[in-house]
Amino acid sequence: MQIGKAGLKLLKEFEGCKLTAYRDVAGVWTIGYGHTRTAREGMRITQAEADRLLRADLDTFEAVVWDACIEVPNRNQFDAMVSLAFNVGAAGFRKSTVLRLHNRGNFVGAAKAFAMWNKARNAETGKLEPFAGLTRRRAAEAALYLTPVDDRPQTTSSATVEGPDARAVSPVTVMASAGAGLTVAQQAIAQAADVWDGLSRFGLSPNVVLAVLGAAAIAGLAWFVWNERKRQQEGGL
Repeated sequence: MQIGKAGLKLLKEFEGCKLTAYRDVAGVWTIGYGHTRTAREGMRITQAEADRLLRADLDTFEAVVWDACIEVPNRNQFDAMVSLAFNVGAAGFRKSTVLRLHNRGNFVGAAKAFAMWNKARNAETGKLEPFAGLTRRRAAEAALYLTPVDDRPQTTSSATVEGPDARAVSPVTVMASAGAGLTVAQQAIAQAADVWDGLSRFGLSPNVVLAVLGAAAIAGLAWFVWNERKRQQEGGL
């Protein structure tokens, strides 16, 4: 499972993207979208490289979250926890109260527990201190985690019947109707040939014969359409 659009947008907004290496609030060399593993002083990258590093990092943390979740997360829960793991690290996420309460099915408690991860070690003092940016990020992740997701399967139809009681017409029904129409047409052609021979024996002109056959064809088509509409109204689809 990969992070969705909402989670990726949140993560990018809070991580930001810097193409020159810098030290984060904890004094760790960072580059691109919060990438630390290969970042070093003086390093410069392109936007394409930043995107590539982000995708590689996300692959890691998506796997961490998915493997750690006993309680299968929905889309928004997964996205929020990937953003958290991306920021606090794999080890931090695995031991987090967020994960523990999620796996117990206590989603409200898990959402509240995001706020516990709003601290970072100050590079100057060496102490864990709350940071405003982390507090805002945890609140945004918790809100995303609790956002309902419609997991119901979506279905589409290839055609519809117009009217107040319109119902979807399945491809199978369309094909069956087409097959029925083709059979009727084939039967009409065969019968028309017999009628042509019969009328010709009476010495009628071709124009008269064609007029008789045309009238018969129209009457047959009208009967077929009426019968189909009646069948549909009675629930035959």
